[in-house]
Amino acid sequence: MRNDFGTTLIRVGLRIESLALAVLVVSLALTSNSTAQQESAQDAKPIICSLGSDLVVLTATVENATGHPVTNLSHNDFLVFDNGEPQRIDFFTREDQARSIGIVFDRSTSVSTGDPKWFGALCQSLVRLKDQSNPENEYFLIGADHSPKLITDWTRDSDALIEGLSRLAFIRTKGGSAVYDACLLARQKMNEHISPAIILLISDGQDGASQSSCRDLQMSLKKPDVLLYSLCPANAKGSLALSGRDNLKKLSAASGGAAYFLSSSTAATDAVARIGAQLRHQYLIGYYPSDVRRDGRWHSVIVTANSANDPSRETSLVVRTRPGYYALNELRALR
Repeated sequence: MRNDFGTTLIRVGLRIESLALAVLVVSLALTSNSTAQQESAQDAKPIICSLGSDLVVLTATVENATGHPVTNLSHNDFLVFDNGEPQRIDFFTREDQARSIGIVFDRSTSVSTGDPKWFGALCQSLVRLKDQSNPENEYFLIGADHSPKLITDWTRDSDALIEGLSRLAFIRTKGGSAVYDACLLARQKMNEHISPAIILLISDGQDGASQSSCRDLQMSLKKPDVLLYSLCPANAKGSLALSGRDNLKKLSAASGGAAYFLSSSTAATDAVARIGAQLRHQYLIGYYPSDVRRDGRWHSVIVTANSANDPSRETSLVVRTRPGYYALNELRALR
């Protein structure tokens, strides 16, 4: 009965928000109840050494020319350069590890307006990502209006995530939203767990309410252990919209993540699916830098890959990871 009601509402195309929310809740529940086949874990024997505090660990995403994840690489297929110097890989694995995933949803007017199907499609895709990912993943949800609000705390339950996303439909702020503060709150919450951390930011990148700045967030994302993926609706125009998109690109790149600009609800669905595939097929690469000075300086990192086993080997593989790290500071360590 609920299915018929939801289908009728969609066909009639009612745009009254309370009814649209009812459709969203039904649709999300149907998405959650469909059991997806979990992809089999890659049979990769990790290279593990005695790990110490100087170890640099990189999360690397590798895609071929068509944007699909490359899943069959070994440590021999990677080259790592630290400040231009080649490094020996001491740790390597490509297992689908449990992750801590924080969803930060900007509810400013500039994000909420536009294609009415966009919000529903994105929420459905997020629940689908959860159901198709590692069952040990944990999630939380933060809404960003004039201040950050924790909507759903740590959970593995799809129903709890659905309920939180449904509540977001009633959060709408006029004017600026505190996107940077919301991301920093998510970054802080990641300290509660030790698993690799992911922030999924749904925003146009415009911020008019945060106490912190874009640079504050960018510096925080340069620290290890968190990747930021940005999903931006492309309906906004003008100089502020362009500035917001540039901010999302910078923030995502600082962490080794990516920014996606969504022209339609279909594009939103595709982008979330692409992120989900990447998270299931990432590589962890660790090395001890040949330059062991603990002077707190920035080290630029470049990672390349080439596989004789990949059909696209004639074209370059794209490796995405964080662009560098700050060396340990011996003086601070002694305090």
